[in-house]
Amino acid sequence: MTEEKLIELGYLPKELPPGFITESLSRNLTEVKSRWTNFETSETERFEDESRSIWNQRKADFYSKYGSSQCVAFSISKGKLARRVLKIPNPKHYITVSELISNNWELYQALFDNSPFSMSYPVEEAENSKRAVKTYSAGVPVLRNEILKRSARKLIQVKVDISNFYPTIYTHTIPWSILGKETAKRLLKTSKTELAELISDGNSEAINYFNADKLDSAVRACQDRQSIGIPIGPDSSHIVSELIACQIDGMIQEKFSILDVEAVRFYDDYYIFVNTLDEADKVIKGLQLTLLCQVKKRGKELAKDGILAYLYLS
Repeated sequence: MTEEKLIELGYLPKELPPGFITESLSRNLTEVKSRWTNFETSETERFEDESRSIWNQRKADFYSKYGSSQCVAFSISKGKLARRVLKIPNPKHYITVSELISNNWELYQALFDNSPFSMSYPVEEAENSKRAVKTYSAGVPVLRNEILKRSARKLIQVKVDISNFYPTIYTHTIPWSILGKETAKRLLKTSKTELAELISDGNSEAINYFNADKLDSAVRACQDRQSIGIPIGPDSSHIVSELIACQIDGMIQEKFSILDVEAVRFYDDYYIFVNTLDEADKVIKGLQLTLLCQVKKRGKELAKDGILAYLYLS
């Protein structure tokens, strides 16, 4: 996976007409990044005889102006009585997201492969395709066959739909989804100096945490630094959402291992199979506790106590 591929084939929502393309941006990516770097350097370097306070304020103003942006939003039909709002991030900030994803793609693939339930995790598309990634499940018949296979030994199906999945994902949980909850909590409490020392020593957990935290910041920069929700449309959002959802899959499997739960997840839809109504009730309540955080908390504290904020079961 390359950032050029994510920009050329995964930037714009697939619902856009064919006339909207990003091939030129992808082809000239090196030059675009170089020009931005030169512009940033020229605007933030310290002038001769400039006081440190004025210099710091000038840099703060620069990054306040260019450090984030709002998505372009447009609404499309979703059935007869519903609408879906798709979003296109600013190219400057989407480039950063694409670079971070491409640099860590092998790690992400390993996390996807470890999911016990997902049939929707992203797989890199072959050459000459229309998108950068595709869904693991090749189609509805494959999904149905997997549901039948996993439900064969069970008597009851619990169908759960996570309401408003993309718009309610809490971006600060990205490090948790990549490293696991306990490791992310521990590194979150680590000082910047100690974290830098671990990275310089080649500590893989520290390196992965640093990159995951950068991805969190890059995703938020695409939407005016908002930490609730990710843009619907770009392939990057499919990747980020599955990183989080695959960790949820693992936690659900561990939580209900004693029940020998079988399940299939396709995007935000869970098909969970149990033998009794009592087990079904336990699974529903356990999934609710897994998905919900204490919404009264703020900032990265949410990432310490739960998985996602503002997620509800429909």
